[in-house]
Amino acid sequence: MSSPLPGGARVVFRVPRMALIAVGMLALGVSAPALAWPAAFAWLWVLPPLALYWVLRLRTVVSPEALRTRTLVGSRTIDWSEVRGIRFPRRAGDRGFSRRWGRAVLEDDTEAVLPMVTVDRIALLSIASGGRVPNPVATAPVDSDTDDADTDAEAVEQTAATGTAAPSNSASS
Repeated sequence: MSSPLPGGARVVFRVPRMALIAVGMLALGVSAPALAWPAAFAWLWVLPPLALYWVLRLRTVVSPEALRTRTLVGSRTIDWSEVRGIRFPRRAGDRGFSRRWGRAVLEDDTEAVLPMVTVDRIALLSIASGGRVPNPVATAPVDSDTDDADTDAEAVEQTAATGTAAPSNSASS
């Protein structure tokens, strides 16, 4: 199955690099107590490197061949033939980041967490998987007007290229 992305490209879902600013602010925040009373608060210096490791390590790479996940303690490659579907847990009452992330439901009825893959990125996940993950928010055109179909195709290509949806050019009344 060919990928709609150029050259069978892969898509990387990861923590936004803007989070590095938060890591720097955390380092500044722990400096005052750690320098003022090192005997009691020197352990706080462990937090910024852990946060930095989390920001740089956590990711899911989606390609037409496989899913690759990297968590804090390990990595896993899952071939698409092992994936039965993708599930996004309910958000009501969720605690923690990992409960918002998608899960690959495998053939053996186990689940693999897909770090940083959220329901709002499912269109990009669908494109990157080469169509193996259906896009439930994609709608078929109501009429057979080819201009609307071309506009939809351009919007999908822009989404794949930039990760953001293109504004719709069709007028609605």
